[in-house]
Amino acid sequence: MTAAKFLVVALCVIGAVAGFNFVVDPLQIFHPARFYRPVYPSEERMHNAGLIRSQTFDTVFMGDSIALHVRSSEVDEHLGTHTVKLVMSGAASREQNFVLGIAVTRHPRRVLWEMNDSTFVDSPEIDALPYFPADLYRKNLKGMAGYLFNLETGREAAWSILRSWKPRRRLSYALLRAGYIKYDNDDPNELNTFDPALVASSYDAKRSLAAYKYYSVPENGQRFSAGYSYDALVRNFERDAFQFIQSHPDTSFTIYFPPFSIVQYAAMQDFGAPDMLPTFYRFNAYALQRLTQLPNVTVFDFRDDSDISHNLDNFADAIHHSPAIGVLLLSRIAKGENRVERADPARSIERLKRQIDAYTVPQ
Repeated sequence: MTAAKFLVVALCVIGAVAGFNFVVDPLQIFHPARFYRPVYPSEERMHNAGLIRSQTFDTVFMGDSIALHVRSSEVDEHLGTHTVKLVMSGAASREQNFVLGIAVTRHPRRVLWEMNDSTFVDSPEIDALPYFPADLYRKNLKGMAGYLFNLETGREAAWSILRSWKPRRRLSYALLRAGYIKYDNDDPNELNTFDPALVASSYDAKRSLAAYKYYSVPENGQRFSAGYSYDALVRNFERDAFQFIQSHPDTSFTIYFPPFSIVQYAAMQDFGAPDMLPTFYRFNAYALQRLTQLPNVTVFDFRDDSDISHNLDNFADAIHHSPAIGVLLLSRIAKGENRVERADPARSIERLKRQIDAYTVPQ
């Protein structure tokens, strides 16, 4: 075969792969699934790029792993919305800001945003994150070429079609377990949610206390407070949250700060840097005051709810509450409970401080 013929054949093969990937479009970047039931990867940063383009929604649900196991249908039930969940495990404010920036181009009327102080620690630029497909979100030439001319996309596209045939389903499950294919859920509402049967064994006081003990190891305590500085928290909050909200005055923002286990604050006090807990108080008082200045924002703070935070059985570690608590928070938001008032935005932080001062960690 001459070089010219080889080049023509190669271009035909590449074109066929790109054409097949475009027609099937397993992430639904270009169009919703047309002739097969769509399947989604569990990795949030991948499936979010497709959910933004393919779903119909009036509300965006954003946050980190603390909100990961809340279903979009549960948000809809309590808040009367039609929600797309774009929550990402481990996402700092820079990532959350970037994804929200793409999502608001679909003109949602509301953003439900779970925040906490760790959201605003320093993080790399978006394009420096090796696991984040920023160009796929941007739909630029680099991102589209990486998606359409990708054999992995083609493999997932092929199995999106093949798994719809019953004889192939058992094989597709085996390929999923082997890691050969990664798209494993055909219901966006169930992405990264817990099977109810697993919940009881995943949340108990022993796990919360084990997290406290983990922080007591000197090197773990040092990592715990590394990079936790007031100036960094304020800088990232202003750039990624305050300015973003301010630049979208026609969108309503419902922001909530979820409860942590009380032992998280005990660990900050006992094992963090000497200024860690004072920095927490100072930054959160500042953030609440700034957020309540914005006319399109409603803020809820659940961190001083001792019924939740002192019951260590509600947590899988020092910060991650159970799905049942997530639903409870939605219910309270719907009722207007735990709302931060503009006249005294730091009241919840002051109450929390008194609880921390009086708390003794169980042996």
